[in-house]
Amino acid sequence: MRIATYRWGGRRHVGVLSNDAREIAPIDLRGRQEQVQSRGAQALLEHLAEGKDFPAVNGTRLPLSAVTLEAPLPRPRRNLWCVGRNYRAHAKELQGTIFKDDDGAAKIDQWPIVFTKVPECVVA
Repeated sequence: MRIATYRWGGRRHVGVLSNDAREIAPIDLRGRQEQVQSRGAQALLEHLAEGKDFPAVNGTRLPLSAVTLEAPLPRPRRNLWCVGRNYRAHAKELQGTIFKDDDGAAKIDQWPIVFTKVPECVVA
């Protein structure tokens, strides 16, 4: 399941992207619309953190081309944990950089790079 924050009809919404990534269906977050407008999918995370069930996915499915995707968490509360070198092609791409294994015998995808980014860097 891929959760997305998107803009449609002049308002921010949270929805579920279809498996083929062609449509988006809104998640019913009634009572949290103010939170959705200011924090996007963070409103869903807060709903779930309260021990509530995943809200219903309902309403009109929209073609992805009809909406504007936004950063899932438009205003993260803290630094974001990021993982790089987390798949083989990326590890191979980084072989010739400072982000390589020191041990020449190690596999190229043996370990990931973990780093943080400040919330202000989130754009989409």
